[in-house]
Amino acid sequence: MQDIITKALSLVAPKAALDRMVNQAKLRNFGRFDSALTSEKRGISRGVSGGEDTAGTRERLSLIRAARDLADNFPPVRSLLLKFATYVSGRIAYQARTGDHEVDTKIEKYWQKWTNECDFLGRHNFTTLLQLAVTAMLRDGDCGFIIVRDGEDLKLQSVEADRIGSPYDRTDTDKYIGGINVDDYGRPVSYTIFTRTINNQYVSPVDIVAKEFIHLFDAARLDEYRGRSAFATALNATRDLQEAIKAEVQAIKYASYQSGVITTESGAADAGDYFARGNSNDQGQVARLQSLDPGTVNYLTAGEKMEMFKSDRPTGAFGEFIRLIQAHICMAVGLPYGFAFDADKSGPMARMEAAMAERTFLRWRGLLEGKFLDRIKNIILLDAAARGLIPDSEFLLDGRWCWPAKVSIDYGREANADINLWKAGLKTAGQIYSDMGEDYEEALRARAKEAAMLVSLATEMDIPAEYISDSIIPIQAAAPIAAPIVQEEPQPEQTQEKPKQVDLADENKPSKGMVEEALKGLKWREEYNRGGTAVGVARARDISNGKNLSDDTVKRMHSYFSRHEVDKKGQGFQQGEDGFPSAGRIAWALWGGDAGQVWAADKVKGMKASAPETKKVTLAVRDSFGRITALEAKHELVMPTPEKDEEQDDFIGRCMVSGTMSSEYPDESQRTAVCMAQWEKK
Repeated sequence: MQDIITKALSLVAPKAALDRMVNQAKLRNFGRFDSALTSEKRGISRGVSGGEDTAGTRERLSLIRAARDLADNFPPVRSLLLKFATYVSGRIAYQARTGDHEVDTKIEKYWQKWTNECDFLGRHNFTTLLQLAVTAMLRDGDCGFIIVRDGEDLKLQSVEADRIGSPYDRTDTDKYIGGINVDDYGRPVSYTIFTRTINNQYVSPVDIVAKEFIHLFDAARLDEYRGRSAFATALNATRDLQEAIKAEVQAIKYASYQSGVITTESGAADAGDYFARGNSNDQGQVARLQSLDPGTVNYLTAGEKMEMFKSDRPTGAFGEFIRLIQAHICMAVGLPYGFAFDADKSGPMARMEAAMAERTFLRWRGLLEGKFLDRIKNIILLDAAARGLIPDSEFLLDGRWCWPAKVSIDYGREANADINLWKAGLKTAGQIYSDMGEDYEEALRARAKEAAMLVSLATEMDIPAEYISDSIIPIQAAAPIAAPIVQEEPQPEQTQEKPKQVDLADENKPSKGMVEEALKGLKWREEYNRGGTAVGVARARDISNGKNLSDDTVKRMHSYFSRHEVDKKGQGFQQGEDGFPSAGRIAWALWGGDAGQVWAADKVKGMKASAPETKKVTLAVRDSFGRITALEAKHELVMPTPEKDEEQDDFIGRCMVSGTMSSEYPDESQRTAVCMAQWEKK
């Protein structure tokens, strides 16, 4: 097709016009990207513009109105918002990691108290505010929070998207974009926040300094200042579905009102035939259109017949259309369709979709931690420490967030897989507890307290602990019909002593990597005055001097590394992190570092388990009347107990490698819990 220039050119230079047409054809047919070519059958793409332009505020508010209407009136959108917010932040807890358990406990108690009272308006707790913020980011595009001082306490005041700037504000410029005032470089300086009256009037604008305003949004462009509704790409399709469902329901209702139709032999009827002379109504006619009641007899004229009304609404194709639009809604927020709306899937496909959804939730949790949670937590804890409400600490801000458990369709199957990975050394107990939404250290302490309670209760009631629970069997539990009458039998004079294990001269010599780590740990401890205990320092000196270590020492090293593997997740453990080297990193080096961990594990694997420690006692067997009927000799296992002036780490290490504990509690995590219970009893 010739354009005007080509037509004009053909009048004076036909060959030049022909060359022009050939070149135009080449551009159309041999361009690099087909989608860049214009076509009369496809509209021209929008012009290139920045993430924010003069139409940004108007478009953003149009998206907010449409998305809120769907969230209020269309169940699939409402369901998706609730499900998304629940999975992302249905339950969240903060775990302090200062290195001092007592300080950690006080910080966590204060944080829990603050989260219950954090809303300036007194309507929500912190978890609810977080869930509402996630919902607002998805539905409206963004939201904000202002940290305000209420008396002496700090509180959070929430700001919805339409109050950042005004819906009636059409003055976007290079220095004012959607309620955000920026400097010459485009950095936010302040946010203009409006008050919304009950009549939806926007009044009393206030400028909030950018450092005091927390703006939450999930940007889609590098140069965006405000977020867009996550449903923006699916809003039209979603509204089409909403309207189509309404129309389909109307058609179904209409069809359900029709019982049958009367036709003639010719297949057509005169409209006048539907009214016959006879008993008249208000117009002097009798309507032949009537409602059918049970037992009604209809008289038809010659050539007429009655057929029952049939309807195939809705069709199977309409169901597929619904699923297609629902899939579009899910793709807009980054969730698989099967996870959000189709719960019938099973097997590998269901597990894959659950994993895909979990990746989306992890991304959002990272976004919330960086933009909201860490910023709030740091301000609140620093303020509390300055006011003396919690102990101050060099590592006051070190900690981690515990999110809801990982999404799974088969917890039993994944639990067995985790156990196998843990036994193979490919996954730590800390990682498993994190997947379950629990804190490793707190869980072990809870297990230790439970074990101590079982031992105490069994002793108090004079019954075996297995009568209370099968999870832990305390060694001290007494038999129900036997009571010791002789505490210990004299040993025969010629009792053969258990041969002592003799270490080979160079069997347990530290490796070069261990020596380097130990020297590094001693240097760090002297420089930073933190990390490790007296036991750890002594161990570092033995390692740095190349001293041959006993088998018991090697076992204690292995026990230490097993217990403190979780320290690697703490702030400042890795090079380049704030607070490096942390107290945990210094202590890790004192014991030989990663080289020592691998070395000790390999040594312990080759050692034979120590024989359980026992003592021989004589028990009196009594009948139902309490009379002694027989004496019975029995070997009773001896559980390690803390010695005088023994430090906790030293005792736990000795307890973990005890022959009795190794034989009775082969599961290392259970053995740790029982050893902790023994220490707590002290």
